[in-house]
Amino acid sequence: MKKLLIILLSFTAFLFSQEVFVLNGLGRTVSRINMESGEVENNIFTTGDIPNSILSNSNWVIVVNSGTHSLTLGDRSNFSKTENIILGENLNPWDGFVYNDSIVFITNWSDNSIYAVNLNKKTVAAKINTGKNPEGIIVDTDKIFVTTVNYNTSTWTYGKGYVYVYSITDYSLIDSIEVGINPQAIAKGLDGKLHILCTGDYFQTFGQVFILDPVSLKKDTTLYFGGSPGSIAVSSNGVAYIAAGGWEYAGDTYGYIYKYDTKSHEIYRNHENPIKTHRGVMDIAVDADGNFYAACFEEDYVDVGKDSVEKSFLVGDGPQSIIVINEETTNSIFVSQVNNLTTLEVPGNFPNPFNCSTTIPIKIIEGSRIEINIYNLLGKQVKTLYNGYLPKGYYKFTWNGTDTRGHELPTGIYLYRVKTEAGTISKRMILLK
Repeated sequence: MKKLLIILLSFTAFLFSQEVFVLNGLGRTVSRINMESGEVENNIFTTGDIPNSILSNSNWVIVVNSGTHSLTLGDRSNFSKTENIILGENLNPWDGFVYNDSIVFITNWSDNSIYAVNLNKKTVAAKINTGKNPEGIIVDTDKIFVTTVNYNTSTWTYGKGYVYVYSITDYSLIDSIEVGINPQAIAKGLDGKLHILCTGDYFQTFGQVFILDPVSLKKDTTLYFGGSPGSIAVSSNGVAYIAAGGWEYAGDTYGYIYKYDTKSHEIYRNHENPIKTHRGVMDIAVDADGNFYAACFEEDYVDVGKDSVEKSFLVGDGPQSIIVINEETTNSIFVSQVNNLTTLEVPGNFPNPFNCSTTIPIKIIEGSRIEINIYNLLGKQVKTLYNGYLPKGYYKFTWNGTDTRGHELPTGIYLYRVKTEAGTISKRMILLK
């Protein structure tokens, strides 16, 4: 006799649960801000020596430690649990980029290299040699882009800045492109281009953003901001915020943030009319609503706002790097489309229900940055299938019913969500064991 399984489906919207993690460089600790309650938890875990930047994937908050040449991993489900990955010696790891949730690419400033670190195995999977003193890094259009600042420690001067480009498949060098002096950071704009923030030499050359086409590898235009900015973040509406310091030793009363539109390239705020914050803005992040989060190193605050500071949170000693995690949760099953898109088609996975694996086909009508994530019914993201740029075309992605760590997931209903720059489509699938 056949059993009939009746599944009731209902529509609901994803809700954002927002957490902010702050790396306190002087205190060698991490703070967490719950934006719903406004509560700040300091010292949720400690880091290695000279921590430099903070990243995350679905399982870990990741701190890059320059002094101990290591990564500290804080378990997001229980921050009393931490793990350390020792990278080597004489590396000075600087920054990183998480790729497909399981690999983190780390720039090693003193070693002139990038390490590909497998977060599941906790090992270095590959080494990529770069130009001198790599800092900023991003993966886009199946390429790795890394900035090199070319600093001379004997003369305390900067040489020519470059962006090195590597294949994501075999790590071979594709090109090296000269940009401005001291290119410290890189981000993707709503124009589909890479925005390379060049700090300048602090004396004669000053803040600029070089815009690079990630497909043709041609430089587009240059935006001039002045000052000595060091970090950039782009919101979902295309507005970029730039962290631009503001230091007591220089006689500054405030910290500074610049602001511009990455699609039209209109500059809203620069060195002449910055957004004023607490002093010492070393890093900046953005949330799903387009707010900036500024890590103000000198006064131990995180400042939040859009065109001015609207909220401030006192955190640990010397906040210098910051991330915002927008988690989407739901208490019912979400099916069908969120937006009616003309640039993306998602026909539905097959087979469905499935046992071993299922294929998710998508048709991209207009090239875009794409994220494909899998969620369980509690709204927890369990897997990232893809995160990067895809040109126009038809693609198939396979999911084998495992989570980020490779563990098999139980029978149940799961959601897959395809997100582009224009909108989102989410559908359901059933895993049967």
